[in-house]
Amino acid sequence: MLNKVFFTLKAWLNSRIVRQYIGNSFWMSTARCCWIVTAFTVGILVTRRLGPRSFGILHYVLAYVGMFSVIANLGIDTLVERDIIRYPEKRHRILGNYFIFRVVSTAVMLICMAVSLLFMKEKQYVFYCILYGSAFLFHPFNAVACYFSATVQNEYSAWSQIISCILYNGIRLAAVFCSASLTVYVMAEAILAGINGIFLMLCYRHIDGSPFRWSFRWKEVFALLPPAIPLSLTSLFSVIYARTDILMLNHFKGVESVGYYTIATRFTENWSLFIALFAQVFSTAVISAGKISKSEYEKQLHRYYFMLFWITAPPILLTVILSKWVIVFLYGAAYLPSVKVLCVFVLTLPFSGLLSAFSYHAVNGNRLKTIAFVFASGALINVPLNILLIHFFGAEGAALSSVLSMPLGFILVLVFTEKGRKDLIFLFKALFTPPSFQLNEKTK
Repeated sequence: MLNKVFFTLKAWLNSRIVRQYIGNSFWMSTARCCWIVTAFTVGILVTRRLGPRSFGILHYVLAYVGMFSVIANLGIDTLVERDIIRYPEKRHRILGNYFIFRVVSTAVMLICMAVSLLFMKEKQYVFYCILYGSAFLFHPFNAVACYFSATVQNEYSAWSQIISCILYNGIRLAAVFCSASLTVYVMAEAILAGINGIFLMLCYRHIDGSPFRWSFRWKEVFALLPPAIPLSLTSLFSVIYARTDILMLNHFKGVESVGYYTIATRFTENWSLFIALFAQVFSTAVISAGKISKSEYEKQLHRYYFMLFWITAPPILLTVILSKWVIVFLYGAAYLPSVKVLCVFVLTLPFSGLLSAFSYHAVNGNRLKTIAFVFASGALINVPLNILLIHFFGAEGAALSSVLSMPLGFILVLVFTEKGRKDLIFLFKALFTPPSFQLNEKTK
């Protein structure tokens, strides 16, 4: 048995494909770590330098423009990635169509924002919104990120993020030491919103040639709109998931409970981002397996579910063991009540992993409405659970509501269809049955 395990591990480490996926995971994780480190260093300095009023203005501007950015981000990246994987020979047309789609959606976003600013009385806010919103002119360039993800070349996306992180935080750090005005900080946010797309486009030009080779047809561009609607609704319901708990906590238990809950969710979200990165990187292997055979696809999907569920065990254990020490060290003893909240909320990680895995599986099968219904069901269940559990347990009840509503929403939607029930049976078997580790080098 030991020899078998040894030779299996050796085969995986010697596999070009495995090394490629490990490398991609490493680069994307490194990029995420850069952002986490700067958030705990430069971010704290910026918060202290600006003070509550200026910091509040800055984030009001980001939130205001962010509301309209939903129009520009209609959530079809996974759909485009799937099509590039399935039809690599058509990548120039696929990318061209998606680029034009982003140009149109960004134009609509900017027009809607401009009209709304006509009714804004604070001229300072109008100026900052225009300054930050202008960066979205470069938003269509981010379309090439789908190409790097689909071809398992995420190191270019990671480098773009790392360079953007260094430039963005370099400007903010200089602004702190030079006591710069709030305008400089807004400019830093605008540069961040635009520069990543520019770097991605430069990387694409170096790897695959000029984007002027792309082509598009208006009929195919507007054909992207119908699938964008359920996917954009999924993003909307994800926001509702995140905001409902806070609004209800503030109403029932007061602002202090919101503070404890926010600390807990921020820690968990950092773990969730790593899991989402793994889901994105390894989704390529699952979709590619579908081009080989149904059995190969199911084998890869089994691995995918198993990995994204059980990979959350170490973060959960570390969080439960170290949460008290970390929170006291970073925020002080005043935030001790957030420890219990964190120990509950971190249990959402396995379900986040499964929802990410199922979303890629559903996109691959053109079951976009199912994804929207799953997130909508979970968001709706979260509301009555919050009312009930916050009353009895406070902030811990809000965390428990999230833990329960995610799997309940998922299960309730799938049990109503035959295909959904088959998905559930397959998923439960995948979680508690070790997958096959026999490699197939054709899966790219």
